[in-house]
Amino acid sequence: MVISSIMSPTMADSSLTFQRIFTKVQSTLPQCIENVDALPVTTIFSTKISETTKHCIEAAVRSYVTRRVIDGDKTDLSTITAITTVCIDLVRHELSLPTLPVLVLSDAFDTLTIRQGEELFSFVESHVSVWKEDTFFAPCKTSVLRMCNDLLRRLSRSQNTVFCGRILLFLARFFPFSERSGLNLVSEFNLENVTTFTNVEASEMEEEDDGIVQLMNGEGIVQESGRVCLCAVSPRSSVGACDVIESKEDKGGTAPRLDYTLYTKFWSLQDFFRNPGQCFQKAPWKVFTLYCGDVLEAFRSFKLDHLHSSSGAGARLSRSLSGPAPDQEGSNSLTSQHQVDEYFAKYLTNQKLLDLQFSDTNFRRYVLLQVLILTQYLTSNIKFKQYSFWNLLQREEMWSNWKNDGCPEFKKPEGQDRAKGSSSTSGKQNGKSEEVGKEEGEALRSPRKVRQKRRIGDLIKDADSKGKFTMGKE
Repeated sequence: MVISSIMSPTMADSSLTFQRIFTKVQSTLPQCIENVDALPVTTIFSTKISETTKHCIEAAVRSYVTRRVIDGDKTDLSTITAITTVCIDLVRHELSLPTLPVLVLSDAFDTLTIRQGEELFSFVESHVSVWKEDTFFAPCKTSVLRMCNDLLRRLSRSQNTVFCGRILLFLARFFPFSERSGLNLVSEFNLENVTTFTNVEASEMEEEDDGIVQLMNGEGIVQESGRVCLCAVSPRSSVGACDVIESKEDKGGTAPRLDYTLYTKFWSLQDFFRNPGQCFQKAPWKVFTLYCGDVLEAFRSFKLDHLHSSSGAGARLSRSLSGPAPDQEGSNSLTSQHQVDEYFAKYLTNQKLLDLQFSDTNFRRYVLLQVLILTQYLTSNIKFKQYSFWNLLQREEMWSNWKNDGCPEFKKPEGQDRAKGSSSTSGKQNGKSEEVGKEEGEALRSPRKVRQKRRIGDLIKDADSKGKFTMGKE
Protein backbone atom coordinates (compact mmCIF):
# COMPACT_ATOMS: atom_id res chain seq x y z
CA MET A 1 0.00 0.00 0.00
CA VAL A 2 2.83 2.36 0.76
CA ILE A 3 4.52 1.75 -2.60
CA SER A 4 1.30 2.24 -4.52
CA SER A 5 0.58 5.48 -2.74
CA ILE A 6 4.09 6.79 -3.48
CA MET A 7 3.86 5.92 -7.13
CA SER A 8 0.64 7.86 -7.55
CA PRO A 9 1.43 10.95 -9.68
CA THR A 10 -1.53 12.84 -8.33
CA MET A 11 -0.50 12.59 -4.73
CA ALA A 12 -0.85 15.81 -2.74
CA ASP A 13 2.13 17.37 -0.98
CA SER A 14 0.54 17.01 2.44
CA SER A 15 0.35 13.19 2.16
CA LEU A 16 4.14 12.80 1.68
CA THR A 17 6.47 12.29 4.61
CA PHE A 18 10.16 13.04 4.61
CA GLN A 19 11.12 9.38 4.23
CA ARG A 20 8.70 8.86 1.34
CA ILE A 21 9.96 11.92 -0.53
CA PHE A 22 13.57 10.98 0.11
CA THR A 23 13.11 7.41 -1.13
CA LYS A 24 11.01 8.30 -4.15
CA VAL A 25 13.33 11.08 -5.38
CA GLN A 26 16.41 8.86 -5.09
CA SER A 27 14.65 6.04 -6.95
CA THR A 28 13.85 8.33 -9.87
CA LEU A 29 17.25 10.04 -10.09
CA PRO A 30 18.91 7.30 -12.22
CA GLN A 31 16.23 7.77 -14.86
CA CYS A 32 16.61 11.54 -14.68
CA ILE A 33 20.39 11.28 -15.11
CA GLU A 34 20.06 8.90 -18.04
CA ASN A 35 17.66 11.18 -19.91
CA VAL A 36 19.07 14.45 -18.45
CA ASP A 37 15.49 15.43 -17.68
CA ALA A 38 13.68 16.27 -14.43
CA LEU A 39 10.29 14.95 -15.62
CA PRO A 40 10.31 11.76 -13.46
CA VAL A 41 10.63 13.93 -10.34
CA THR A 42 8.01 16.46 -11.42
CA THR A 43 5.39 13.70 -11.85
CA ILE A 44 5.59 12.85 -8.16
CA PHE A 45 3.87 16.05 -7.08
CA SER A 46 0.54 17.32 -8.33
CA THR A 47 0.37 20.58 -6.40
CA LYS A 48 2.73 23.32 -5.40
CA ILE A 49 5.07 22.04 -2.74
CA SER A 50 6.16 23.77 0.43
CA GLU A 51 9.61 24.91 1.46
CA THR A 52 9.95 21.90 3.74
CA THR A 53 9.37 19.53 0.83
CA LYS A 54 12.00 21.39 -1.20
CA HIS A 55 14.49 20.81 1.60
CA CYS A 56 13.63 17.11 1.49
CA ILE A 57 14.31 16.98 -2.25
CA GLU A 58 17.58 18.81 -1.75
CA ALA A 59 18.71 16.34 0.93
CA ALA A 60 17.81 13.39 -1.30
CA VAL A 61 19.75 14.73 -4.30
CA ARG A 62 22.86 15.66 -2.33
CA SER A 63 22.88 12.33 -0.53
CA TYR A 64 22.61 10.49 -3.84
CA VAL A 65 25.54 12.44 -5.30
CA THR A 66 27.90 11.95 -2.36
CA ARG A 67 27.10 8.25 -1.80
CA ARG A 68 26.47 6.84 -5.26
CA VAL A 69 27.97 9.20 -7.85
CA ILE A 70 31.29 10.34 -6.37
CA ASP A 71 33.80 7.51 -6.21
CA GLY A 72 37.28 9.05 -6.06
CA ASP A 73 39.30 8.71 -9.25
CA LYS A 74 36.57 6.56 -10.78
CA THR A 75 33.97 9.33 -10.61
CA ASP A 76 32.12 9.89 -13.87
CA LEU A 77 32.09 13.64 -14.41
CA SER A 78 29.34 13.36 -17.05
CA THR A 79 27.03 12.01 -14.35
CA ILE A 80 27.71 15.04 -12.15
CA THR A 81 27.03 17.46 -14.99
CA ALA A 82 23.82 15.57 -15.87
CA ILE A 83 22.48 15.67 -12.32
CA THR A 84 23.38 19.37 -12.05
CA THR A 85 21.35 20.02 -15.20
CA VAL A 86 18.46 18.10 -13.64
CA CYS A 87 18.72 20.26 -10.52
CA ILE A 88 18.53 23.41 -12.68
CA ASP A 89 15.29 22.08 -14.21
CA LEU A 90 13.90 21.30 -10.75
CA VAL A 91 14.53 24.90 -9.67
CA ARG A 92 12.76 26.22 -12.75
CA HIS A 93 9.78 23.95 -11.99
CA GLU A 94 9.76 25.32 -8.41
CA LEU A 95 10.51 21.87 -6.99
CA SER A 96 13.76 22.80 -5.29
CA LEU A 97 15.62 25.69 -3.71
CA PRO A 98 17.71 27.82 -6.12
CA THR A 99 20.93 26.90 -4.32
CA LEU A 100 20.66 23.15 -5.07
CA PRO A 101 22.73 23.10 -8.33
CA VAL A 102 25.59 25.06 -6.74
CA LEU A 103 25.54 22.90 -3.61
CA VAL A 104 25.78 19.75 -5.73
CA LEU A 105 28.80 21.18 -7.54
CA SER A 106 30.37 22.24 -4.24
CA ASP A 107 29.99 18.72 -2.83
CA ALA A 108 31.62 17.34 -5.95
CA PHE A 109 34.56 19.77 -5.89
CA ASP A 110 35.22 18.96 -2.22
CA THR A 111 35.79 15.27 -2.99
CA LEU A 112 37.32 15.32 -6.50
CA THR A 113 40.99 15.62 -7.33
CA ILE A 114 42.41 18.85 -8.72
CA ARG A 115 42.63 17.38 -12.22
CA GLN A 116 38.99 16.25 -12.08
CA GLY A 117 37.93 19.57 -10.58
CA GLU A 118 39.61 21.43 -13.44
CA GLU A 119 37.61 19.40 -15.96
CA LEU A 120 34.35 19.85 -14.05
CA PHE A 121 34.91 23.60 -13.79
CA SER A 122 34.48 23.83 -17.56
CA PHE A 123 30.80 23.01 -16.96
CA VAL A 124 30.55 25.83 -14.42
CA GLU A 125 32.14 28.29 -16.87
CA SER A 126 29.84 27.28 -19.73
CA HIS A 127 26.74 27.89 -17.56
CA VAL A 128 27.67 31.37 -16.36
CA SER A 129 24.59 32.75 -18.12
CA VAL A 130 22.43 30.40 -16.04
CA TRP A 131 23.96 31.48 -12.75
CA LYS A 132 23.37 35.13 -13.70
CA GLU A 133 19.61 34.64 -14.17
CA ASP A 134 17.36 36.37 -11.66
CA THR A 135 16.22 33.00 -10.33
CA PHE A 136 19.73 31.93 -9.36
CA PHE A 137 21.90 35.02 -8.94
CA ALA A 138 20.65 36.52 -5.67
CA PRO A 139 20.28 33.21 -3.76
CA CYS A 140 23.41 31.57 -5.22
CA LYS A 141 26.02 34.34 -5.39
CA THR A 142 27.28 33.65 -1.88
CA SER A 143 27.44 29.90 -2.51
CA VAL A 144 29.25 30.42 -5.82
CA LEU A 145 31.79 32.71 -4.18
CA ARG A 146 32.36 30.20 -1.35
CA MET A 147 32.78 27.36 -3.84
CA CYS A 148 35.39 29.30 -5.83
CA ASN A 149 37.26 30.39 -2.72
CA ASP A 150 37.41 26.79 -1.48
CA LEU A 151 38.91 25.78 -4.82
CA LEU A 152 41.48 28.59 -4.72
CA ARG A 153 42.58 27.55 -1.23
CA ARG A 154 43.32 24.04 -2.51
CA LEU A 155 45.31 25.22 -5.52
CA SER A 156 48.91 26.32 -5.76
CA ARG A 157 49.52 29.63 -7.52
CA SER A 158 52.78 28.34 -8.94
CA GLN A 159 51.63 24.84 -9.95
CA ASN A 160 47.98 25.56 -10.89
CA THR A 161 48.33 29.08 -12.24
CA VAL A 162 46.01 28.55 -15.22
CA PHE A 163 43.23 27.02 -13.12
CA CYS A 164 43.47 29.88 -10.60
CA GLY A 165 43.19 32.37 -13.45
CA ARG A 166 40.13 30.59 -14.86
CA ILE A 167 38.40 30.81 -11.49
CA LEU A 168 39.12 34.53 -11.15
CA LEU A 169 37.93 35.20 -14.70
CA PHE A 170 34.73 33.30 -14.01
CA LEU A 171 34.06 35.40 -10.91
CA ALA A 172 34.68 38.54 -12.95
CA ARG A 173 32.10 37.38 -15.50
CA PHE A 174 29.62 36.22 -12.88
CA PHE A 175 29.49 39.26 -10.62
CA PRO A 176 28.43 42.65 -12.01
CA PHE A 177 31.05 45.25 -12.70
CA SER A 178 29.86 47.40 -9.78
CA GLU A 179 30.01 44.61 -7.18
CA ARG A 180 31.75 46.26 -4.22
CA SER A 181 33.19 43.00 -2.90
CA GLY A 182 35.29 42.71 -6.05
CA LEU A 183 36.49 46.31 -6.20
CA ASN A 184 39.62 47.75 -4.66
CA LEU A 185 37.82 50.84 -3.43
CA VAL A 186 40.69 52.32 -1.40
CA SER A 187 43.44 51.48 -3.93
CA GLU A 188 45.29 49.05 -1.67
CA PHE A 189 48.32 47.12 -2.91
CA ASN A 190 49.25 43.50 -2.40
CA LEU A 191 52.14 44.13 -0.03
CA GLU A 192 52.53 40.40 0.66
CA ASN A 193 53.85 39.83 -2.88
CA VAL A 194 57.50 40.11 -1.92
CA THR A 195 60.24 39.21 -4.40
CA THR A 196 63.25 37.84 -2.55
CA PHE A 197 66.78 37.72 -3.92
CA THR A 198 70.19 36.79 -2.59
CA ASN A 199 72.05 39.32 -0.46
CA VAL A 200 75.45 37.68 -0.93
CA GLU A 201 77.32 37.84 -4.20
CA ALA A 202 77.22 34.48 -5.93
CA SER A 203 80.27 32.90 -7.42
CA GLU A 204 80.69 32.70 -11.15
CA MET A 205 78.73 30.01 -12.92
CA GLU A 206 80.83 26.94 -13.51
CA GLU A 207 80.97 25.62 -17.02
CA GLU A 208 79.46 22.17 -17.37
CA ASP A 209 79.81 19.58 -20.06
CA ASP A 210 77.31 19.55 -22.93
CA GLY A 211 74.11 17.66 -22.27
CA ILE A 212 74.22 17.96 -18.44
CA VAL A 213 71.07 19.18 -16.70
CA GLN A 214 71.66 21.67 -13.92
CA LEU A 215 69.00 22.26 -11.29
CA MET A 216 69.81 25.35 -9.24
CA ASN A 217 67.13 26.00 -6.62
CA GLY A 218 64.53 24.57 -8.96
CA GLU A 219 65.77 26.57 -11.95
CA GLY A 220 66.63 24.31 -14.89
CA ILE A 221 69.27 24.97 -17.54
CA VAL A 222 70.10 22.58 -20.35
CA GLN A 223 73.36 22.99 -22.27
CA GLU A 224 73.89 21.20 -25.54
CA SER A 225 76.07 21.84 -28.57
CA GLY A 226 77.16 25.33 -27.47
CA ARG A 227 73.63 26.60 -26.79
CA VAL A 228 71.89 27.30 -23.50
CA CYS A 229 68.23 26.33 -23.01
CA LEU A 230 66.69 28.78 -20.56
CA CYS A 231 63.71 27.58 -18.56
CA ALA A 232 61.53 29.36 -16.01
CA VAL A 233 63.02 32.80 -16.70
CA SER A 234 59.79 34.73 -16.79
CA PRO A 235 56.34 34.23 -15.24
CA ARG A 236 54.80 33.19 -18.56
CA SER A 237 57.71 31.13 -19.93
CA SER A 238 56.65 27.57 -20.67
CA VAL A 239 58.71 24.67 -19.37
CA GLY A 240 57.79 22.52 -22.34
CA ALA A 241 58.70 25.21 -24.85
CA CYS A 242 61.99 26.55 -23.61
CA ASP A 243 63.76 29.45 -25.18
CA VAL A 244 67.19 28.75 -26.60
CA ILE A 245 69.85 31.43 -26.48
CA GLU A 246 73.18 31.15 -28.17
CA SER A 247 75.91 31.03 -25.59
CA LYS A 248 78.48 33.76 -25.16
CA GLU A 249 81.19 31.47 -26.52
CA ASP A 250 79.58 31.71 -29.96
CA LYS A 251 79.35 35.47 -29.65
CA GLY A 252 82.94 35.88 -28.58
CA GLY A 253 81.97 37.26 -25.16
CA THR A 254 80.83 40.64 -26.49
CA ALA A 255 78.01 41.01 -23.96
CA PRO A 256 78.80 43.33 -21.01
CA ARG A 257 79.31 41.86 -17.58
CA LEU A 258 76.31 42.01 -15.25
CA ASP A 259 77.80 42.38 -11.77
CA TYR A 260 76.24 41.96 -8.34
CA THR A 261 75.57 45.70 -8.01
CA LEU A 262 73.33 45.75 -11.06
CA TYR A 263 71.74 42.52 -9.86
CA THR A 264 70.67 44.11 -6.57
CA LYS A 265 69.48 47.29 -8.29
CA PHE A 266 67.41 45.34 -10.78
CA TRP A 267 65.56 43.18 -8.26
CA SER A 268 65.17 46.08 -5.79
CA LEU A 269 62.83 47.68 -8.34
CA GLN A 270 60.27 44.95 -7.61
CA ASP A 271 59.68 46.50 -4.18
CA PHE A 272 58.64 49.79 -5.86
CA PHE A 273 56.34 47.89 -8.24
CA ARG A 274 54.81 46.17 -5.21
CA ASN A 275 54.26 49.41 -3.29
CA PRO A 276 54.23 52.48 -5.60
CA GLY A 277 53.40 54.76 -2.67
CA GLN A 278 57.09 54.85 -1.79
CA CYS A 279 57.73 57.06 -4.81
CA PHE A 280 55.98 59.97 -3.08
CA GLN A 281 58.79 60.12 -0.53
CA LYS A 282 61.95 62.00 -1.39
CA ALA A 283 64.61 59.42 -0.56
CA PRO A 284 62.88 56.35 -2.10
CA TRP A 285 62.07 58.36 -5.23
CA LYS A 286 65.75 59.18 -5.75
CA VAL A 287 66.62 55.50 -5.27
CA PHE A 288 63.98 54.43 -7.78
CA THR A 289 65.07 56.88 -10.45
CA LEU A 290 68.71 55.89 -9.99
CA TYR A 291 68.07 52.14 -10.12
CA CYS A 292 65.59 52.40 -12.98
CA GLY A 293 67.99 54.51 -15.03
CA ASP A 294 70.81 52.01 -14.53
CA VAL A 295 68.59 49.08 -15.49
CA LEU A 296 67.26 50.76 -18.61
CA GLU A 297 70.80 51.69 -19.62
CA ALA A 298 71.81 48.05 -19.15
CA PHE A 299 68.90 46.97 -21.34
CA ARG A 300 70.08 49.39 -24.00
CA SER A 301 73.71 48.24 -23.95
CA PHE A 302 73.16 44.52 -23.39
CA LYS A 303 72.88 42.62 -26.67
CA LEU A 304 69.50 40.95 -27.20
CA ASP A 305 70.11 37.46 -28.57
CA HIS A 306 67.83 35.80 -31.10
CA LEU A 307 65.34 33.41 -29.48
CA HIS A 308 63.98 30.25 -31.03
CA SER A 309 62.21 27.21 -29.66
CA SER A 310 63.92 23.91 -28.89
CA SER A 311 61.50 21.03 -28.81
CA GLY A 312 64.10 18.38 -27.97
CA ALA A 313 65.82 19.98 -24.99
CA GLY A 314 62.63 21.61 -23.78
CA ALA A 315 60.74 18.33 -23.84
CA ARG A 316 63.49 16.52 -21.91
CA LEU A 317 63.65 19.22 -19.23
CA SER A 318 59.85 19.35 -19.02
CA ARG A 319 59.78 15.63 -18.35
CA SER A 320 62.50 15.91 -15.72
CA LEU A 321 60.57 18.61 -13.81
CA SER A 322 56.97 17.57 -14.41
CA GLY A 323 56.96 13.78 -14.34
CA PRO A 324 57.21 10.74 -16.58
CA ALA A 325 57.59 11.22 -20.30
CA PRO A 326 54.68 10.48 -22.60
CA ASP A 327 54.98 7.90 -25.34
CA GLN A 328 57.06 9.01 -28.27
CA GLU A 329 54.35 7.83 -30.63
CA GLY A 330 51.64 9.79 -28.86
CA SER A 331 49.70 12.59 -30.45
CA ASN A 332 51.33 16.00 -30.75
CA SER A 333 48.18 17.66 -29.45
CA LEU A 334 48.70 16.21 -25.97
CA THR A 335 52.32 17.37 -25.93
CA SER A 336 51.44 20.87 -27.06
CA GLN A 337 48.68 21.10 -24.48
CA HIS A 338 51.11 20.02 -21.76
CA GLN A 339 53.57 22.68 -22.89
CA VAL A 340 51.04 25.48 -22.91
CA ASP A 341 49.62 24.60 -19.49
CA GLU A 342 52.95 25.12 -17.67
CA TYR A 343 53.40 28.62 -16.24
CA PHE A 344 55.48 30.28 -13.55
CA ALA A 345 53.85 32.84 -11.30
CA LYS A 346 57.03 34.36 -9.86
CA TYR A 347 60.35 35.57 -11.21
CA LEU A 348 63.44 33.44 -10.65
CA THR A 349 65.98 35.66 -8.89
CA ASN A 350 69.10 33.52 -8.95
CA GLN A 351 72.08 35.72 -9.79
CA LYS A 352 73.45 33.16 -12.25
CA LEU A 353 70.36 33.59 -14.42
CA LEU A 354 70.63 37.36 -14.83
CA ASP A 355 72.67 37.19 -18.04
CA LEU A 356 70.12 34.88 -19.61
CA GLN A 357 67.16 36.91 -18.36
CA PHE A 358 68.52 40.14 -19.84
CA SER A 359 68.81 38.34 -23.19
CA ASP A 360 65.19 37.12 -23.09
CA THR A 361 62.79 39.36 -25.00
CA ASN A 362 59.77 38.19 -23.00
CA PHE A 363 61.53 38.87 -19.72
CA ARG A 364 62.40 42.42 -20.80
CA ARG A 365 58.84 42.97 -21.94
CA TYR A 366 57.45 42.04 -18.50
CA VAL A 367 59.83 44.37 -16.67
CA LEU A 368 59.17 47.27 -19.04
CA LEU A 369 55.43 46.70 -18.65
CA GLN A 370 55.83 46.96 -14.88
CA VAL A 371 57.64 50.27 -15.29
CA LEU A 372 54.86 51.51 -17.58
CA ILE A 373 52.15 50.55 -15.09
CA LEU A 374 53.99 52.32 -12.27
CA THR A 375 54.48 55.53 -14.23
CA GLN A 376 50.83 55.50 -15.31
CA TYR A 377 49.79 55.21 -11.66
CA LEU A 378 52.07 58.05 -10.58
CA THR A 379 50.81 60.42 -13.29
CA SER A 380 47.11 59.67 -12.80
CA ASN A 381 44.68 61.44 -10.48
CA ILE A 382 43.52 58.94 -7.86
CA LYS A 383 41.18 59.89 -5.05
CA PHE A 384 43.12 58.13 -2.31
CA LYS A 385 46.52 59.60 -3.16
CA GLN A 386 47.57 62.65 -1.17
CA TYR A 387 48.44 64.54 -4.32
CA SER A 388 48.99 63.80 -7.95
CA PHE A 389 52.49 62.97 -9.06
CA TRP A 390 51.90 65.06 -12.16
CA ASN A 391 51.15 68.12 -10.01
CA LEU A 392 54.30 67.41 -8.03
CA LEU A 393 56.40 67.41 -11.19
CA GLN A 394 54.82 70.64 -12.40
CA ARG A 395 55.53 72.29 -9.05
CA GLU A 396 59.18 71.20 -9.12
CA GLU A 397 59.53 72.46 -12.68
CA MET A 398 58.14 75.87 -11.69
CA TRP A 399 60.60 76.16 -8.79
CA SER A 400 63.51 75.18 -11.04
CA ASN A 401 62.57 77.77 -13.66
CA TRP A 402 62.23 80.46 -10.98
CA LYS A 403 65.72 79.70 -9.64
CA ASN A 404 67.21 79.63 -13.12
CA ASP A 405 65.80 83.12 -13.76
CA GLY A 406 67.65 84.50 -10.74
CA CYS A 407 64.78 84.31 -8.23
CA PRO A 408 62.89 87.38 -9.50
CA GLU A 409 60.25 89.11 -7.40
CA PHE A 410 56.76 87.72 -7.79
CA LYS A 411 54.43 89.98 -9.77
CA LYS A 412 50.78 89.74 -10.52
CA PRO A 413 50.02 88.46 -14.01
CA GLU A 414 48.89 91.05 -16.52
CA GLY A 415 45.68 89.16 -17.04
CA GLN A 416 44.39 90.22 -13.61
CA ASP A 417 44.72 93.92 -14.53
CA ARG A 418 42.71 93.35 -17.66
CA ALA A 419 40.12 91.49 -15.61
CA LYS A 420 39.83 94.46 -13.24
CA GLY A 421 39.34 96.83 -16.14
CA SER A 422 36.63 94.68 -17.65
CA SER A 423 34.87 94.35 -14.29
CA SER A 424 34.81 98.17 -13.84
CA THR A 425 33.34 98.60 -17.30
CA SER A 426 30.66 96.06 -16.60
CA GLY A 427 29.92 97.82 -13.30
CA LYS A 428 29.27 101.12 -15.07
CA GLN A 429 27.06 99.40 -17.59
CA ASN A 430 24.97 97.91 -14.80
CA GLY A 431 24.27 101.33 -13.32
CA LYS A 432 26.40 100.79 -10.25
CA SER A 433 28.96 103.54 -10.92
CA GLU A 434 27.15 106.05 -8.69
CA GLU A 435 27.32 103.74 -5.67
CA VAL A 436 30.98 103.03 -6.29
CA GLY A 437 31.73 106.78 -6.57
CA LYS A 438 29.81 107.46 -3.38
CA GLU A 439 31.91 104.90 -1.50
CA GLU A 440 35.11 106.43 -2.86
CA GLY A 441 33.96 109.96 -1.83
CA GLU A 442 33.21 108.83 1.69
CA ALA A 443 36.63 107.22 1.85
CA LEU A 444 38.29 110.51 0.78
CA ARG A 445 36.36 112.66 3.31
CA SER A 446 37.09 110.31 6.17
CA PRO A 447 40.15 111.17 8.32
CA ARG A 448 43.25 109.34 7.23
CA LYS A 449 44.12 106.51 9.55
CA VAL A 450 47.18 104.36 9.60
CA ARG A 451 45.89 100.85 9.40
CA GLN A 452 46.65 97.62 7.61
CA LYS A 453 45.38 97.35 4.10
CA ARG A 454 42.52 94.92 3.72
CA ARG A 455 42.82 92.05 1.35
CA ILE A 456 41.10 92.26 -2.00
CA GLY A 457 39.26 89.00 -1.27
CA ASP A 458 37.72 90.44 1.91
CA LEU A 459 36.60 93.57 0.04
CA ILE A 460 34.93 91.54 -2.67
CA LYS A 461 33.25 89.31 -0.10
CA ASP A 462 31.86 92.26 1.89
CA ALA A 463 30.64 94.02 -1.25
CA ASP A 464 28.98 90.88 -2.50
CA SER A 465 27.12 90.42 0.82
CA LYS A 466 25.72 93.95 0.40
CA GLY A 467 24.82 93.49 -3.24
CA LYS A 468 27.44 95.98 -4.37
CA PHE A 469 30.48 95.97 -6.62
CA THR A 470 34.01 96.91 -5.62
CA MET A 471 36.97 98.03 -7.68
CA GLY A 472 39.48 96.56 -5.26
CA LYS A 473 40.49 99.93 -3.72
CA GLU A 474 39.86 101.44 -0.32
